[in-house]
Amino acid sequence: MDIIGKRKKFLIKRTLQFKFLFIIFMTMVTVLLITLWNVYYAGIKAITELNHPKILQIVSHMTDSIMLQSVIAIAIVLIASVFLSHKFAGPIYRFEEATKIIGKGDLTYRVKLRKGDELSELQDCFNDMTESLRNKIKNDDAFKV
Repeated sequence: MDIIGKRKKFLIKRTLQFKFLFIIFMTMVTVLLITLWNVYYAGIKAITELNHPKILQIVSHMTDSIMLQSVIAIAIVLIASVFLSHKFAGPIYRFEEATKIIGKGDLTYRVKLRKGDELSELQDCFNDMTESLRNKIKNDDAFKV
């Protein structure tokens, strides 16, 4: 895989991303259920107690519409969450790969994140740390000769 290029997979760190998606999904469902509960029981239930056929037809149509919109909203949030989680999971994956490469002794390796990825400040700190280690080792080797 090209380290800097465009990623083809959006689920790079599945466990992390699924946890993120689960939290977003549960938050969305909770907010949705609270909202629907308030709308239905505070308003629609009182209206349906009037037991007028025309009102019941309108309420039924509203309920169907609300359910459809809720499903669409959940789908949109989940899709957006996958893209958002990718902005974190990709850089974390790159840092994991970088630690393996640097751990094998390649202190010339630098982490390069894509534009728009999160953790860019960590990238700079990580690269500075690696450069500092490389310089210290280089200076230590100069004294040993």
